[in-house]
Amino acid sequence: MNKLTIVFIMILLFSTGCNVNKDSTHSESDKEKNIITEDSTTEVIKVEKVENSNQVQTKEDFFNPLHFVLKSFDIKLNDNQKVSYVIEYVIDSSANAYLKNNKPILYLNISYPEEIKQSSNKSNSKTIKFSPSYNQVLNKKIIITDEFNTNFDIEKLKNPSLNFQLQILNQNKQMFHLFDDLNVYRNR
Repeated sequence: MNKLTIVFIMILLFSTGCNVNKDSTHSESDKEKNIITEDSTTEVIKVEKVENSNQVQTKEDFFNPLHFVLKSFDIKLNDNQKVSYVIEYVIDSSANAYLKNNKPILYLNISYPEEIKQSSNKSNSKTIKFSPSYNQVLNKKIIITDEFNTNFDIEKLKNPSLNFQLQILNQNKQMFHLFDDLNVYRNR
C-alpha cells in the first residue's frame, strides 16, 4: 500500500471516530457552542445552566440540613401543667439571605408520640406562627408552649425514649417538613 492510501484510511478512520451530532432543532438559545479545533474538525458541546443547589430559593430549601441545623431540644416543665419546648437552631448565610429577601409565614408545632397522645388526648402542641427574620445572628431559638389538663402527668414528657417531632406547616397550615425524633437533640 502506498503512503497516500494509508493517509486516506487514517483520515477516514479519524473522521468516523469523531461523531458530530448535528441536530437542526438545537439553536444558540439551547446553549450549544461550536468549538473549532486546530485541525478544523468541529465538535459540538452542549452547555446547560445548572441551578445552584447551595442557595436557598424556597421555604422548603430553608429547612434543608445544609442550611438549617437543629442544635438542641429541651422540655421545660412549668407550674400549672404548662410545658415549654425550647428548640435551638443555626442557619447558614444563604438561609439568612433568603430571609432578607422573603418574609415566609410558617407555623410550627410539636407532634406528640403515641404514648402521650393516648394519655393526654392531644396529638400535638399548640401551633405557633413562625416568621423567621433576617439579622446578623445565625443562632436562633424557638419556644413552643403548651398546656395539659390536670389529670395528665406532665413528668411523662421527660421520658427520653419518646419520639417527639417538629412539624413545619405552610401558610395554609399544611405540613411540608418534619424533623423526626427530637430526642436526638436533647441535652446537647
